[in-house]
Amino acid sequence: MISPPIIIIFGPTGKVGSAAALFASSLGAKITLGMRDPSKVLPTPLAAGEEQAGGFTRVYADLTKPDTLRTAVQETGAKRAFVYLNYENPDNMKSAFEALKSGGVELVVLLSSYAVQGELSAITPDDFIAWKHAQIELALAGVFGVGGFVAIRGGYFATNSLLWKGMINEGKVKIWCPDAAWDWVSPRDVGAVAGAILVKGPEAVDGSLGRTAVEVIGPDLVSQKEVVETTAKLIGKSVEIESFDESEVVQFFTVGLSIPEKSARTLVDQIALREKGVDSFYRSRYEEAVGNIQKYTGWPPTRFQAWAVKND
Repeated sequence: MISPPIIIIFGPTGKVGSAAALFASSLGAKITLGMRDPSKVLPTPLAAGEEQAGGFTRVYADLTKPDTLRTAVQETGAKRAFVYLNYENPDNMKSAFEALKSGGVELVVLLSSYAVQGELSAITPDDFIAWKHAQIELALAGVFGVGGFVAIRGGYFATNSLLWKGMINEGKVKIWCPDAAWDWVSPRDVGAVAGAILVKGPEAVDGSLGRTAVEVIGPDLVSQKEVVETTAKLIGKSVEIESFDESEVVQFFTVGLSIPEKSARTLVDQIALREKGVDSFYRSRYEEAVGNIQKYTGWPPTRFQAWAVKND
């Protein structure tokens, strides 16, 4: 009988990382949580007792400090790892990946972005979000090679709607390009797909992108305005919607999403293109990307309203 894999999850305080840990555990994997601060209180759902019930362990590890990664992997015996893009790494995380490999990791599952389309080396810095994720994927491929990594390219997360939560409570909401529609994928769905692949390995990946990438997006394209109205209705609020000025929305995203200004500016441009319907964001493999949720998790993709009911 094959022993279940030992998996180290980086970013377990995030919605995707925690979901990856829980789903991998449900498939029999032994889970270690790699954390900058192992004493940190974890958010729901791990805070609800699943960490203890699953027998998870914690270990100090910092993605910006390769030596801590190597030590964490060696101490825990982890052979597989879940990681996310860390903007603080100066070398597109190459040194982090090298440390994981030298410590004994054989498979890395990376949280990437659905914005990554086409040949990775052809993506240019002017499309910063796609380019940065592509650079990380290229670095990962260079260290681990085909069969040693899988990139999970998630869509536009439902959690982005929480940016408006405070404004909804106040009754007045500013939106940049209200009619721009996104897929609002559930972080739990994305994390569960990652968890499944961490346990089953790259041989379980058989989509149109080969065995190195899996796209995961939500089932419905819903406008930002509709998302705000749905959320407001769920909490019994009446809201007035206004449009953001471009001069202020970059700062709004930089602070609200904790991303670099370059990423925020790219997002502002992408949202404007979405509203005009002249982008190509959802023109490739849409049905396959939605179907990957059912394929890898066994449950249907979560619609925004269902997600909002649990996360209002």
